Amino acid sequence: GTAARTIANAYGPALMYLQKDGDGTATIERSTSVPTFAQSGYSSKHSMLIKCTGTDASVATGAYKECSFRMTGTDFNFLKGKEVTVSFWAKTAAANSGDVYCYQVNKTGTAWAYLHEFTATSSWQKFTHTFTMDSVATADDETGYVYFGFGLGSTGSTYQGTNNTWNSGWKVGTSGMNNFFDSTSNELYISQHMVTIGSSAPTFTSSPISTVKDQVDYYVQRWDLTTVANEYAQAGWAYTTSLLNVMWNYRREMRAAPSMTGSAAGTFALYYLATYTECGAGIGSSNIGKNAARLYLIHSSGIMTAGQGAGIGRHDSDTCFIMYDARH
Repeated sequence: GTAARTIANAYGPALMYLQKDGDGTATIERSTSVPTFAQSGYSSKHSMLIKCTGTDASVATGAYKECSFRMTGTDFNFLKGKEVTVSFWAKTAAANSGDVYCYQVNKTGTAWAYLHEFTATSSWQKFTHTFTMDSVATADDETGYVYFGFGLGSTGSTYQGTNNTWNSGWKVGTSGMNNFFDSTSNELYISQHMVTIGSSAPTFTSSPISTVKDQVDYYVQRWDLTTVANEYAQAGWAYTTSLLNVMWNYRREMRAAPSMTGSAAGTFALYYLATYTECGAGIGSSNIGKNAARLYLIHSSGIMTAGQGAGIGRHDSDTCFIMYDARH
């Protein structure tokens, strides 16, 4: 969706994950504030906006806050031991203009982290930094992943490291950072985040939208039934008088067997014979694989004949979605 989400140890947009320990809350949303074409050479439609919505004025030793892109270990092996340049555009609200934040690279399950401080203001500014990736402690399969992202302050001494170097242990900030969570007026905007092999950052570019959608589908696939009222989704068959089975085929093979979530059962409709009725009783999934799953719909009363065809769709104009999630 496009609405602001209160995030804590969960994904926001696509593969950007906000995790925290300690007080303070934040939302992530899509903003139309972006660097201009004259500034960046690229016409972005949106940026990522993080807002502080609850403060952490007294930061505990073991507290931390960070928002990062998660790359699988197999993808990261392409960058192992190479000189890279990270680049991104950033700005803040007026209230936290001039605050220091931290770009961070971390690997789960291993003891290293690279940190780089940057100072953002209330005007869009491009930041670049060149360094050499570690060549030893990396993930060699898809069970591991690497963070590329942003330390948000409110980080206790346990998770603080040294600027512009590789650090031992998992670190997300430095002692020189400001606390993003000291005021609910604080905002941080990020746009055109890119990691490039070599000593310089080219003008930002993006793959065709069809490629991006396919790449995202490897990790998470969502179907929003929002086009028309009573939108039809997919055909199935009556397993019992009240249980509809649907073979739900994904758009492409996923990274791993995903978990399924969806809107409330009452937002779905059962299409049977010449009528459709609100589901009411339940919706779920089983027999989940990397290419397809069994989706089932439980009707509140037994109106079907076992073995006959039926279908699943949107009930009236309810907010209705199904999502299969194979992110880490």
